[in-house]
Amino acid sequence: MATEIEKTAETGQEMAPAATTSVGAILREERERQGISLEDVARKTNIRLNYLDSIEQDRFNAVPGDVFVRGIIRRYGNFLGLDGLDLVRQYRASHAVEGESQTHALPVRESHNVHIRPSFKSNRETGSGLGTNHKAWWLALLLVAALALAAGLYVYSGGRQALSGPRSFLPSFLSGRAATQENKAPAAPRADRDGDAAARVPAEAEKTTLEIRVVREKCWLEVTEEGGRVLYSGTLTKGQHQSFASTKSLTLVMGYPPALEIVHNGVKLPAISHPGTVERTFGPAK
Repeated sequence: MATEIEKTAETGQEMAPAATTSVGAILREERERQGISLEDVARKTNIRLNYLDSIEQDRFNAVPGDVFVRGIIRRYGNFLGLDGLDLVRQYRASHAVEGESQTHALPVRESHNVHIRPSFKSNRETGSGLGTNHKAWWLALLLVAALALAAGLYVYSGGRQALSGPRSFLPSFLSGRAATQENKAPAAPRADRDGDAAARVPAEAEKTTLEIRVVREKCWLEVTEEGGRVLYSGTLTKGQHQSFASTKSLTLVMGYPPALEIVHNGVKLPAISHPGTVERTFGPAK
């Protein structure tokens, strides 16, 4: 982007280069260079004339919604043969700088004469050492000793049949648990199949699906995936439809919502009667 070097009339000294041209000025200058009227742009892009004029004048607050502003800049730039995504990046960067310049440092509140009272806890309260858990440790040691004794008797007997004798040394709840594990062993393959089926159900249920159909006139819309990836941006006429599916949330911006019929995750939504621009976010099924 070219900048001019100016000289003052009195001193003849060179001035600093002019500031970088704004996004609105870039679009307006390119349109005028190509000899296209703003009305032609509105008719061919299906973008409202007042929105285009606001973008060219850098009055972005006059356009409802930051997502809608980015969509217009990208579509307008691509129509003129420019890099729409690069223009969006310039717009976001300029707004980030403006946001930082408008922030004000909050006053720091100081406190004086602050008294700190130390407190001490006993070993029992902090959980160091055995504390109140010494009974659990003794129980664990007894269980380990019982298991070691049973294993020793099994090895000494020299056969699996001798297990019926040492099993009497095991606590009753351990014997019952072992029997339960043996009885459940043959059913393991079926459990695996059930587990695989259960694992597949959440994966399918976590998708976000959108079906959009134009039932009258026409409507400009843009579908953006969570994270900023644009899945669709354009104008649909009566009878046309688009379908979208994602594991993330989807944001839908509609220029004329009454013309649309929307089905979210298989459920038809009530019609939107508001004739102006509307933005809605749809999440995965739960």
